[in-house]
Amino acid sequence: MVETSKMDWADPSRSHVKDMAEKKKGIKVGLYFPSHSCNDLKRALKEGVITKKTFLIIVEDDRVLSERKRNLKSIRSFLTRNKLTNVHIHSSRVHTLNLKKVLTGRKIDLLFFDICGNYTAEIANWFNKNQEHFACSMLLPMTIAIHPRGPKNSGLFAAIEKTAVKSLRELGLDNVPNDILASENINCLNLLPDIRLTLKAIYYSFSRKNVKFVNIKPYKFSKTNMVNFEVIVMKTKEKEDEMFEAICLEHDKRACPANKLRPVRKIRKKYTHKPVTLNTAYDIARHMGIFGTVDTVEDLSRAKQSWITINSKRAGLDPVKVRAKIEKKLQKEGLKAA
Repeated sequence: MVETSKMDWADPSRSHVKDMAEKKKGIKVGLYFPSHSCNDLKRALKEGVITKKTFLIIVEDDRVLSERKRNLKSIRSFLTRNKLTNVHIHSSRVHTLNLKKVLTGRKIDLLFFDICGNYTAEIANWFNKNQEHFACSMLLPMTIAIHPRGPKNSGLFAAIEKTAVKSLRELGLDNVPNDILASENINCLNLLPDIRLTLKAIYYSFSRKNVKFVNIKPYKFSKTNMVNFEVIVMKTKEKEDEMFEAICLEHDKRACPANKLRPVRKIRKKYTHKPVTLNTAYDIARHMGIFGTVDTVEDLSRAKQSWITINSKRAGLDPVKVRAKIEKKLQKEGLKAA
């Protein structure tokens, strides 16, 4: 992943995605990946996108622990200087962020997804699970590395290529720029095919929402194919699209465990075994496996002899009488009564 902190902020392709994030003013809830520079937050504060009343969710997920600590220190310093106190900081990968717990009923107006990394299976599943927490007309400016890197992401792309429909037009993405649609069959430095797969991955992640793609601009940074664009989350679909689940099932076999993609079942397992009822001395002997193993109670270990007393008391029986009846049964039936 290309670290946001090491990007060239003067690059016009970078300012393009920042301009997208400044369309809304005075948002109520926003999610940012500011890194140590906090340039995104500085511009948002200056342009009135966020205010002191805005609830900010800050994600710092640098894989290098020392860098993450440095970034967090810088972010907290910026928040303190600007008296931004209505903040939740998540110092881990974004797909581990529990939005339901953090938002407590609120919805995100702006999600500045400026990660400069791949749209992985975990991220796709995170978006799919959290659709209910995105406000209608939520802005989602994104900067993504569009070529698959590593077995997990390449597996997801392969599953999309195999399972999903071939054309962007079949997805109803009429708003995607014509030059990309017209070039769907042209392999230009492997750039356009990867853009198609990325758009499909995002489209299917929002299985319950209509999404609109705006201002798609591919570019290269440090030999990495990048693309930035804006997704606008529209109203809820009339019918949920089940293709995302099909893609996940195909991806499970190739790349990562199913529990990372499928929701965890919360139904408790129902056991079919009936509870043990000890009503008589013979019930206790059979439950303990005494019959068929010894000739007399005296042959039992001290522990098992004690358990005769314990089980008798639990069943509300006299331990002395229970022991006598078991012994009588053993003596009457002969060697190792069954």
